[in-house]
Amino acid sequence: MLRDGPPRVLAMCLGDGLALARSARLLADAGFRVATLCPPGSMVESSTHAERRFPLVGRDATSRLRSLTAAFAELRFDLVVPGDGPTAALLRSGLRLMRAGKATGVPEGLEQALERSLGDPSGFEPLDSWIALAEVARGAGFRAPDRSRVVVVSDALRFAERHGYPVDVLAEGPVDATPRRRCAGEHELAEAASHALLQARASGIPVWVAASPVGRRLGCAVVAQRGEAMGLAVYEKAEVDPRDDARATVVVASDSSPLVDAALGLLRRLGFTGLAEIRAVQDDQGGLWFQGLSPSFVAEFDACRAAGFPAGRLLRCLLGEPKPEPWAWPVGDPVALDPEEGLRDRSSRWLRAARRADLADDPGLLERVLASRKEGEPV
Repeated sequence: MLRDGPPRVLAMCLGDGLALARSARLLADAGFRVATLCPPGSMVESSTHAERRFPLVGRDATSRLRSLTAAFAELRFDLVVPGDGPTAALLRSGLRLMRAGKATGVPEGLEQALERSLGDPSGFEPLDSWIALAEVARGAGFRAPDRSRVVVVSDALRFAERHGYPVDVLAEGPVDATPRRRCAGEHELAEAASHALLQARASGIPVWVAASPVGRRLGCAVVAQRGEAMGLAVYEKAEVDPRDDARATVVVASDSSPLVDAALGLLRRLGFTGLAEIRAVQDDQGGLWFQGLSPSFVAEFDACRAAGFPAGRLLRCLLGEPKPEPWAWPVGDPVALDPEEGLRDRSSRWLRAARRADLADDPGLLERVLASRKEGEPV
């Protein structure tokens, strides 16, 4: 412990959504005092389990890092939990500036809190590019899908002719902070590539097309410190959000030892610290295709929490506390995220057959979600 009393954690997000909002309960259940740093009006602010709420001001990195500094000056948090990829990328950038002595007005202790949460900046480079990360993953035992640079739309179409559909169109950039669009046919691919190239002209960021393997969608939720896994949960994404197939609405416990081995190898190579979801597709021949790493809280952590995975307690290991007792999740045991699965399919069999990770013990957040559904806002 770093001080007398419960440890303090800051849940931070540049955007909004139910995924990060779920983190407040998970962290509070582990004994953290929870504060949030997000745009005013964000869903996580409605959580009953958030004791303090700090506003994230501005749209540029400098303004947002000032908001982080102001929150630390008042709260003196021990850890920060990023709620999405762009937030994790911003925090890594801020820590690098502090380490290089290029940040001004930094309160004593903030750099140390960020390093406890994210790890040593010297290991961040592979997280700056999903292409670089894919190569590290290949060395850890994953297969990396073929990819090709897109300069004109016809480049993407020729790639799809060679590899078949579906394919993904995405820009080069930090892991889990780059929009990825999956395309099932020629018309969709031409539209996605044209849109990405139009944006690239303004940003100068290269556009790529990548093969999209078909098979079982697997995930590994893990808390790690300096490349060592404190604990992990492995699952199949039995149902996914139709708007984003990286986001599960139902997970089922899996015994995929190849994923565990490759994930542990990837964490070691990265020297990774913090929480992350590692994603892969397992094809019919057992090949394990790397699909990404989210260095942030994702809703799947809350699904695993409902099955007993002590992610919050594992985060306390980053503060020097001992690991919790070993945990087991029976293979085949399903968990449905509620209301996400109900929004995907009102008559879903999983809402009857699976245990639920619902919002019943977070009345503030539940009220906000119900109001959003009534008004037609995305959840």
